[in-house]
Amino acid sequence: LPPNSYIASNELVSYLSRVNYVYDDRYLFTLTLRRDGSSKFGEGNKWGNFPAGAIAWNVHNESFFNSEVVSRLKLRSSFGITGNERFRIGLGQSTFSPSAPVTTDGSNLSIGTISSRVGNSDLQWEETKKLDVGIELGLFDNRLTMELGGYKNNTTKLLLQKTLEPSSGV
Repeated sequence: LPPNSYIASNELVSYLSRVNYVYDDRYLFTLTLRRDGSSKFGEGNKWGNFPAGAIAWNVHNESFFNSEVVSRLKLRSSFGITGNERFRIGLGQSTFSPSAPVTTDGSNLSIGTISSRVGNSDLQWEETKKLDVGIELGLFDNRLTMELGGYKNNTTKLLLQKTLEPSSGV
């Protein structure tokens, strides 16, 4: 067998900041920023910024709200972007493998290398934009509570490993 070796390492650094603000227990605001850096990506794409924000309104705390049945009514919404760098280490780099020994003149063997994977230095963070809206309802002094929510996710820059056609030379 020809000699073979493999070394892999990965580094991930994350910073997170969050600000919460509540006004009169009626209006709630949250802003979040996450900044991640991963060694899996090419030089210009190592860092990703992922912001998020949320708002909520405690309608039941408003002076005009007066109900003997509804004890809690909260409307909420949030939007944010998350990042993904979950793929095998090294997929962004080109790799070479030893070729099988080849007889050149009947007595000498030549051992070389062949390209086994084409790297992609343009790989970027996969991003998912998430929108969430909901309502929280409490009835009869919150003895009966309900939550109804809806969300939409949209993923872009999808990280996908694709097998190249043999005609590509790899």
